[in-house]
Amino acid sequence: MAQVSKPQALVAAGAGAVLLGILAVRIKRARARKAYELPAWLRWLEESSSHLRMRMREWEDGPWRRSRGWHGSDLIHSPDSAVYIPCYFYSPEEKILQVSPL
Repeated sequence: MAQVSKPQALVAAGAGAVLLGILAVRIKRARARKAYELPAWLRWLEESSSHLRMRMREWEDGPWRRSRGWHGSDLIHSPDSAVYIPCYFYSPEEKILQVSPL
């Protein structure tokens, strides 16, 4: 078995740490891109013909957000938030905005 010097071992360990970091970021981004699924008790909002889903670009488009000077993540609209609100539904007839927390 070949001997590995201490500097070589440190370089290999550092490269491994960098690769794990890159993998963690990719996994986090993939999870964020996943479509949300409302809980059963809120699915009526998606199925309702009288409620419209509101979409806000700054909640869904990270690159657009950064290009407009936004920093960090939204405290309640980011999938990594403690309380995640992926969308809102608006009822024009009732003039009511329904929140759909996950």
